[in-house]
Amino acid sequence: MIKVSKRFYSFLFFSAILPLIFTCGNNPTDDKDSPKWEALGYGDRIASRLVMADPYLYVCGAIDGLWRKNIRQEDADWEYLGLADPAGSWSNGNGVRHVVIHQENPDWLMVTSNTGGAGQHKIYRSLDGGQNWARADSGVSSPGNIQLFLQYPDRVLGAGLSIYSTHDFGNHWEIVANGRQQVNIFANHPIAKHIVWMGGETAFFDGFLLNSADSGRTWEEIDLLQVSISVIFSIAFDATNSDMVYVGMNSGIIKSSDGGQSWINIAGLDTIYGVLDLVADPRNTQHLWAGSAVQGKAFWETWDAGYSWKSIEVPNYDSLIVYDMVWDEVEEALYVATPNDIFQFTPE
Repeated sequence: MIKVSKRFYSFLFFSAILPLIFTCGNNPTDDKDSPKWEALGYGDRIASRLVMADPYLYVCGAIDGLWRKNIRQEDADWEYLGLADPAGSWSNGNGVRHVVIHQENPDWLMVTSNTGGAGQHKIYRSLDGGQNWARADSGVSSPGNIQLFLQYPDRVLGAGLSIYSTHDFGNHWEIVANGRQQVNIFANHPIAKHIVWMGGETAFFDGFLLNSADSGRTWEEIDLLQVSISVIFSIAFDATNSDMVYVGMNSGIIKSSDGGQSWINIAGLDTIYGVLDLVADPRNTQHLWAGSAVQGKAFWETWDAGYSWKSIEVPNYDSLIVYDMVWDEVEEALYVATPNDIFQFTPE
């Protein structure tokens, strides 16, 4: 049975109110040489979010719990780290949503997990590599407040209804700013780490964007009225230019060249929509990949910073959609989460 992520359910809702017709079954590209795919044997368990912490690839598996694999070890098996919720329903947002790994001690893990329906997230921490877990949300006023993490050397930020900070890896949290209803993406620039962006949807199902120039201590709302905007799922940065930002939405992709002051639409309903993830190639600032929740239009790339896009053939083409992607600097490859498996995609 194919399982879907909460981000995909959000996509389905907004698709119902847009004049879209999904395209299934027609091959979008004749380029047979470009894709190089390898299935990692994760199977059809849920893989809603991927996190790299070398040598491990971590998978936030929602109601299937937390998993990891040593991708530097040949023939390594997937390791179950706990927190499965077999009685839960991922359609209600249950299960593990995100994981952060301590930068100095890889056995220290912290996850946000929804164990009681929408808005009932809880923080759990393990200090022994996932063998034992305990609550780690002291100071969080509501269990639904923290949905995603962002790690700095001296602290971890948590984003949700409020933005929290912990300096002791979850022993205690404190509020640093107001947040939003549903956070789908929380990321900082790969080089200019003090630049942080957050996006998602409001209680009225509108998209929102916030950014911070001081490592998440203060925030400003981004005005998006000048472009077509819907629920925001993903953000990518140009590694050489902190003012160049790409945002993936339900209705397409927008781009800013001036740090969010102005925007242009670079993909829409006629090309790419339901954009659950965007990844910028760190080796080439003009090269990006987009992962979509639309069957038959699941995986795209651009070589000219978004002015033109090409669809790439994917494994199990008729049913595959892309939930999440993460770049591996060592292998120079993408890991791509789908309903069927997790794949390693090695660019040409």
